[in-house]
Formats: sequence, structure tokens, C-alpha cells
Amino acid sequence: MFCALLVACSSTAEPSTGVVLTVEPSTVVSTSAVPTTVDLNKKDLHGADLHDSNLQHADLSGADLSDADLSGSNMIFGVFSATNFSGANLSQANLADTILSGANFSGANLRGANLKGANLSNANLSGLDLSGANLNGTNLQGAIMTDTNLTNANLSGVSLKGADLVGANLSGASLYLVDLSDADLTGAALQNANLVRANLSYADFSYANLVGAYLIGADLTGAYFYEAKLEGANLTDANLGGNDLNCAFLQGAILKDVMNWTGNPNQCVDSSGGPADNYADD
Repeated sequence: MFCALLVACSSTAEPSTGVVLTVEPSTVVSTSAVPTTVDLNKKDLHGADLHDSNLQHADLSGADLSDADLSGSNMIFGVFSATNFSGANLSQANLADTILSGANFSGANLRGANLKGANLSNANLSGLDLSGANLNGTNLQGAIMTDTNLTNANLSGVSLKGADLVGANLSGASLYLVDLSDADLTGAALQNANLVRANLSYADFSYANLVGAYLIGADLTGAYFYEAKLEGANLTDANLGGNDLNCAFLQGAILKDVMNWTGNPNQCVDSSGGPADNYADD
């Protein structure tokens, strides 16, 4: 019997004390050729023990899975919109092609989880350790990722439009063809990140560290770089879209064949005077 259906199980407790749901790893949601959806919409599963369970096609939209153990669980094609995963253990879980829009992962453990193709739009991933994660094919539009560790993560082709990445660590990350338009990256670390042909239009990079970053062919139209560190960055063929970069640190930056650059690299227009000697190499 699939105990996660909240029928009589061998070991249960009230949700307020942390429900324990015994689910055998071999349990399947459906044995038929056509997948069957398990509907646990808005259920209280706080502290539930669901490790190694099969939750394929399950619908746990709005459910409370805070502090639950979902380690090693198979959750592919599931629907978890606005689900509360705060403090949950999702290590090594398979979340490929899941709908996780608006889900709360605050304090969760996602180490080794498979998120390929997941919809994480407007999800709260703040403060998580996603270093080295493969997030290729995910939708992170509008996601909250403040202070998230994304060092060496693969975000190629991902939509991060309007995402909150304040203080995030993206050093060494692959952001090839990423959409970061309207995103807030204030104070973010992007040293040596690959931003080749990325859409950075109207993003805020104030105080961000882009030392040695690759912005070849990137679209910087309307982006804000106040006191951003771009020393040694490669902006060859980038479209500055009228961006003056006057208040950015540009020592050693390569600005070969940039398009629509209107600024004077030796003068910051900010009233504070901005950084001094912010010249660039051409």
C-alpha cells in the first residue's frame, strides 16, 4: 500500500509531531502503462520520512514538506507548485522535469539532486549550496537566489530573467546564452564566469565582481555596473547599448569591437566621483 496516500500505515504520527510515512523503495505509483497522478495537494507532511520513495507524477502542490526526508526519491514529472520544502532533505533526489514554481527551498539540502528541466520560476532557493549543479534546461525566471552558492554550476541557456541573485556566488559558472535580463546581481561574485552571448539587458551588476569574466558578444543594453569590478574581463563584440561603464573598474578589460559604447572610461559621472583610473584595453 502506498502510505503517502495518507491511508492506514504501519507507523504514523500527528503532523504536528512529525509524521513518519513508511514507503518501501520498491513501491510504485502505478503499474499501468499510463502514469497515474498521486494527489497530495496541500497535505501536511511536515517531517515525513519519504526517503527513496517513488513520487512520479505526484501532485503535492501547496503541500507542507518542511523538514521532510526525501533523499533519493524519484519525483520526476511531479507537480510541486508553491510546496514548502524548507529544511527538507532532497539530496540525490530526482526532480527532473518537475514543476516547482513558487516552491520554498529555504534551508533545504539539494546536494546531488537532479534538477534538469525543472520549472523553478519564482522559487525560493536563497542561501542554498548548488555548487557544481547541472541546471541546464531549468526555468529560474524570477527565482530568489540571494547568497546562493552556484560556483562552477552549469546554467547554460537558462532563463534567470528578473531573478534575485544579490550576493550570489557564480564564480566559474557556465552562463553561456543565459537570460539575465532585469535580474539583480548586486554584489554577486562572477569571477571567470562564462557569460558569452548572454542577455544582460537592464540587469543590475552594482558592486559585482566580474574579474576575468567572459562577456564576448553579450548584450549589456541598459545594464548597471556602478563600481563593478571588470578588470581583465573580455567584452569583445559585446553590445553596450549606450552603456557608458563610467563607474566600473575596467583595468585590463578587453573592449575590442564593442558596439554602442558612449562612455569615457576615465570619468565616472556619479556625484561621488566613482573609481579612479578605470581605463580599459582595446
